[in-house]
Amino acid sequence: MTEQNMFKGLNKEQWQEQLNEQNEYLRENYQYEIPVDDINSEELDESARESQEFMGKMAFALKEGWGVDDERVKHLISDHINFINDHIMELDAKGFVESTWFFVNDEFHKNMLEEQQIGLSYYLYTASVHYAQ
Repeated sequence: MTEQNMFKGLNKEQWQEQLNEQNEYLRENYQYEIPVDDINSEELDESARESQEFMGKMAFALKEGWGVDDERVKHLISDHINFINDHIMELDAKGFVESTWFFVNDEFHKNMLEEQQIGLSYYLYTASVHYAQ
């Protein structure tokens, strides 16, 4: 599925199908599974759009050479954490650092970021550390 089609919105069954690969990976490596029975497709669409926009902006910042301590980068991270808090779960700066560290160390998730922009996983992690300080 193309990125453009994905963000037009998926129904519940399409989201379940899209999460199958990730769930298989999570089960094999972490004995964890994302619950898919009570999917709210509109909420997932909104979260996916915001996440994709955030990663796109972070990839742009990396390509443009913005330092990890640049106020623009800090603002991007702050907005993303606020979205997560408002729509998904409670998350503070320390929790965000832990999430980005996971992205660096987990091959599946690291590859997803690195396919967007080489170095993005490391840039995101380093920027999150500076943000949390």
